[in-house]
Amino acid sequence: MRKNEDYMKNYFISQYGAIKDIDFTPIFEELVNGERGLEDGRQEDQ
Repeated sequence: MRKNEDYMKNYFISQYGAIKDIDFTPIFEELVNGERGLEDGRQEDQ
């Protein structure tokens, strides 16, 4: 598995100049919370 991780890391760095460690947690939390908010809003409208 380690070899695969190195391959993906090096691929993205060489292709996109990507930062090695990116934490997407806040983005996913915002998306999940936003979807919940929309669902709550839809329920209130009904």
